[in-house]
Amino acid sequence: MQQNQTETELKTGRVRRTIGVLWYGLRVLIVGLLVIVLVKPEWPAYGDPDTQTLQLVGLRQFDFVNFWIQTVAKKRGDALADQHGALSESDRSQVVRDFVEKSGEIRRKTIELNRVFADPAVADPNAVSAELQTEINQLRSELTELQTLAEPILQEQVRDVLNDLGFGAGSVVFPPVSAHVTPLPAILIVSPRDRIEQVDAVPIQNGILPPDRAELEQEIMQDLQLSAYVTDIGGLGFYPSLIIETGNLVFLADVIAHEWAHHWFTLRPVGINYLSTPAMRTINESAASIIGQEVGLEVIRRHYPELYVPPEPPVQSDDNAAEAEPIPPTPGPEEFDFRREMGVTRVEVDRLLADGKIEEAEAYMEARRQIFVAQGYNLRVLNQAYFAFHGAYADTGGGAAGRDPVGPLVAEVRGLSGSLQDFMQNLASVTSLEDLETLAAELRR
Repeated sequence: MQQNQTETELKTGRVRRTIGVLWYGLRVLIVGLLVIVLVKPEWPAYGDPDTQTLQLVGLRQFDFVNFWIQTVAKKRGDALADQHGALSESDRSQVVRDFVEKSGEIRRKTIELNRVFADPAVADPNAVSAELQTEINQLRSELTELQTLAEPILQEQVRDVLNDLGFGAGSVVFPPVSAHVTPLPAILIVSPRDRIEQVDAVPIQNGILPPDRAELEQEIMQDLQLSAYVTDIGGLGFYPSLIIETGNLVFLADVIAHEWAHHWFTLRPVGINYLSTPAMRTINESAASIIGQEVGLEVIRRHYPELYVPPEPPVQSDDNAAEAEPIPPTPGPEEFDFRREMGVTRVEVDRLLADGKIEEAEAYMEARRQIFVAQGYNLRVLNQAYFAFHGAYADTGGGAAGRDPVGPLVAEVRGLSGSLQDFMQNLASVTSLEDLETLAAELRR
């Protein structure tokens, strides 16, 4: 009897303690919520543009965490398998050719598939494209088998070029070259309407169709009064870097080297300050583009000579070239020069926005977009966010940088630096546009 009573009291005590702990936790939660509400007078979902943008993106946002975990596991498995090690040099290059050809075929068929789903006249796109989807799935299965061999081979080919350029010790280059070819997410670029500046970049699930892109852009414009642009990208500087599937081997070698340059810069002040200002983003992207072009072209020359086209020699100019206005090439009477016309567009947009004429600038960009489309350039969007994104790639931005001095300064530093390694070392400690201007002035002397 006494024992039963003791056991009952013990059980009752445990229940009371459990209830007490739960009640204490509930009170902490309530107090915490009250503190958040009182300390932040405006809830982020309603007052913070980044949070509002993410809300509008919703489930369309790309899940980088799971994707990165899967990518790292695959790269680790490929490295342990080392299936390419016994192949001859000619066989290694042929594997890469086959891989790129298969990637290009998948890309072409995927574009065809997107057209079916985007066509409002197609009542049942799944039924119409069933055979096409089967072909893509079969091609992707074949591509996966080739990828296990092709990616490590390409990484080693880029590594060997970097090693010969002075970036390695023995055959070790740091950071190691690591890239994964995969369908990439699209990127939502956001800019204010009164100026051209990237203020947000949100990864979107890959395969998002043009109507869905336009809908998201319009939502951000209407709800947040911001300029938006959803675009595809060629690569992402994660580690391993993520590279878009492509049928262009020259482009693929270029992008792998471009993303490695970002990895190298990230360990130094210039890369650490990538997001500090728009100018720093342009410095990083312009420099990585130069590195990608030079290293990628050398990979092609060594291993895929049938694709090699020697670069054009630099134009010789006087010592004041950096201060002179660029002279655009003169096209033929019937030739439409995209780079020149885009540069003209950017300069005029900058002028209108500087005068506070936002609506006039937007109307002008739409009129210019229609001209580009009529000339065969299928620009779905031409707005502030478009220029904010493409203008950062000042050396290859197709004129989207306008009169931004950053790209020409980076190119000048490259020309004055001698070797590619000297160029990267010169840029390593740059943390502002002023630093870049000082560096260029020192090199001129």
